[in-house]
Amino acid sequence: MAIASNAIISPTTILPGKRNGDDPIFRGISSRAVYILNVAVSRLSIGRKFMKRILISAAFIVFATGCSHSRMMNMTPEQMMAKVKEASAPGEQHAMLKPLVGKWKTTSKSWMEPGKDPMIDKGTATHQWMYGKRFVKEDFNGKWMKQPFHGMGLVGYDNTKKSYVSSWVDSVSTGMMVGEGNFDKDHNKLDMTAEYYCPISGGMRKAHMVTTILNNNEHTFEMYDIGSHGKETKMMEITYKRIG
Repeated sequence: MAIASNAIISPTTILPGKRNGDDPIFRGISSRAVYILNVAVSRLSIGRKFMKRILISAAFIVFATGCSHSRMMNMTPEQMMAKVKEASAPGEQHAMLKPLVGKWKTTSKSWMEPGKDPMIDKGTATHQWMYGKRFVKEDFNGKWMKQPFHGMGLVGYDNTKKSYVSSWVDSVSTGMMVGEGNFDKDHNKLDMTAEYYCPISGGMRKAHMVTTILNNNEHTFEMYDIGSHGKETKMMEITYKRIG
């Protein structure tokens, strides 16, 4: 049976037994691409719930990461499934983050001006594995400028980008800081560059972030502002000491 590469299909075609619907996750996928995914899943003899998870993951990879339909059409079902599995599997790079997992007491130093004494605040943090040890989530509680401060971060390794990725949100901002970088095994450092919107300057800024794992019970986080000429100015330093 010939299947048009530009045909639009419904979730019923993807998931037999489901009624026709307008599930946006599948909207715009070529029928041949979904057909190949169907064949791959049926050959692996897995259940419907897992089948939908695979299809959603594949659809996300196609549209969110810029995978081309033409390339998919030139791949066998087994090749496609192998690519999805490779992209989703935690590995050695993820395991490098293990020393960060645990409960910590923190000492934060913040510099408002170069050469001035820093503000010093105490706090706590909990780092835990997420999604099958693919990401480490940080829940931070402390103070900033004598006010309660709460933050949440994620860090992991992106198998497709071949780099570490991170995000950060907190209680004193409505923006999100997004970073990317590499792990220096020789010095046990996670070295990342991030972008964020600065409400004071009214524009995007770049920051250099360095997490140094001193041992299994202590690590530090340093953040530097990157100026227009590449000059770095230290803004923050946090020392984490294990309490659990």
